[in-house]
Amino acid sequence: MVKLAEATRTNIGIQEFMPLQSLFTNALLNDIESSHLLQQTIAALQANKFVQLEAENALKKAKLLCMQRQDEYEKAKSSMFRAEEEHLSSSGGLAKNLNKQLEKKRRLEEEALQKVEEANELYKVCVTNVEERRNDLENTKREILTQLRTLVFQCDLTLKAKL
Repeated sequence: MVKLAEATRTNIGIQEFMPLQSLFTNALLNDIESSHLLQQTIAALQANKFVQLEAENALKKAKLLCMQRQDEYEKAKSSMFRAEEEHLSSSGGLAKNLNKQLEKKRRLEEEALQKVEEANELYKVCVTNVEERRNDLENTKREILTQLRTLVFQCDLTLKAKL
């Protein structure tokens, strides 16, 4: 549409004795400007839409990772609890071997807890990111609607002026 409007505007500009030449030229200029604005709006909407999807996918992955890490921690915790019970119920030469196992289980539990905390932090960051993207999208929608209303109002004024 832009190319057609520009070509038509050029052809109308060449005509020397055309009635209402300035009116047609102005109308075509308005069409060109609205087309450019529309293209910018479409690009902004598509950019926000795809970014939002990516942010939501990252949030889902972070939530799944958080749940997985929590399950791993629960398993390590129960394993540690069983190892402590075995250590308390055992005696003699097995105690030294069980001490090593108990320390290993404690280390695994601490590592699992650290991973849970890291996954929770990642999840919080993703939640914040998604909220920011949603707010940006809402602001963009508001701006687009405002611009659209302004454009419709200008078109109405142009049509009324022509009549």
